[in-house]
Amino acid sequence: MRRPKRRSHELDHRPHRWRNHPLPSGERPKRTGCRCGGCLTHRSTNTTGHVLARGVLRDSARTIFKGMIRIEEGAKNSNSYLAEHAMIFSKKARADAIPGLEIMTNEVKATHSGSVSQVDEEQIFYLMSRGLSQSEAQRMIIIGFLHPAVQRIPLRTVRAAIQYLIEEKWLGRGGQIPPSPEQLPEFEEEPEKESVSTDLFERHYKYR
Repeated sequence: MRRPKRRSHELDHRPHRWRNHPLPSGERPKRTGCRCGGCLTHRSTNTTGHVLARGVLRDSARTIFKGMIRIEEGAKNSNSYLAEHAMIFSKKARADAIPGLEIMTNEVKATHSGSVSQVDEEQIFYLMSRGLSQSEAQRMIIIGFLHPAVQRIPLRTVRAAIQYLIEEKWLGRGGQIPPSPEQLPEFEEEPEKESVSTDLFERHYKYR
């Protein structure tokens, strides 16, 4: 399993906003995987930080999401959210979601959520009953599962590149970014703030 260095980011002045949307994926006949983690630290007042991680695994892949949000004493009125969700397409695949909070002051908004689930076979059956193959049905479910993270990327060309990589990975073609933007698939226009969906727990604060 790859062990990348633990990423960290500090919000040390106001107004300071930071968003991170990692999208790990894994599929190999042999056991492989990666660790995704990081620490988001609020040091100053009125700072905002969101971390939304989503991963899809199949075959014998494995991943570990391990994130931490830390709000220090001088960071009142901070707003922070950490979400780690994984979907598994194989009984041999494994994912662990370990979100954490360390709150050292009052008057903040902070929460986290985490889940690991297998693909819903009823959803697969429903899509196949509408004429899709099993692979096409799984592809649609994956795209829908990753969409909440992809749609938050502000640059349309980057969103299109991520969408292209997801398609290539699913088709087993390695997922190399094409050399020119013209080769990227069509993608929707820049999302308005009102149209970006929020996670179920994003407004259900653990600390206030």
